[in-house]
Amino acid sequence: MRVDARKRDLYLGIGFLLFSIGVWIASLSIKHLVVARISSSFVPQLAAIILAILSIILILQSVFGAPKSSAETEPAAEQEDQSVSKRKRRVQLTFLLILFYLLFLEPVGFLITTALYLFFQFWVLSRRKPNLVVYAITAISTSVIIYYLFVKVFVLFLPAGILG
Repeated sequence: MRVDARKRDLYLGIGFLLFSIGVWIASLSIKHLVVARISSSFVPQLAAIILAILSIILILQSVFGAPKSSAETEPAAEQEDQSVSKRKRRVQLTFLLILFYLLFLEPVGFLITTALYLFFQFWVLSRRKPNLVVYAITAISTSVIIYYLFVKVFVLFLPAGILG
């Protein structure tokens, strides 16, 4: 890992750790509006915990990661430049997918929108030749499982959309 990348990862890790602490503190002020098995603050607190753990891992990797010698970094720099454009494209497509997800969640419904979002997100993030059948099965089953958990176990309703 290059020194610049290590510094960037350190700063990002610290920033996201501070952000996760802010999310946790903000989630403490969420009011319980529905009688349910879990409170409304459960998901934000869970997300804050996961983000904090990942931030700490990133910080530790940036601090304790061994820097490569300069002979190793020259060919790696060329490969990194080529992969940067691919990563930027993936990030742009991910933001576009999130935007479409937010726009169509209410009118189309959770099950269909989430399955489509996950399918296309798997496709965008795949580094190898995409296995569309596996992506479709995983996206549909994940959507159904999440929907069942929220509706039947947590007693929280998700947008039904055109299926409702």
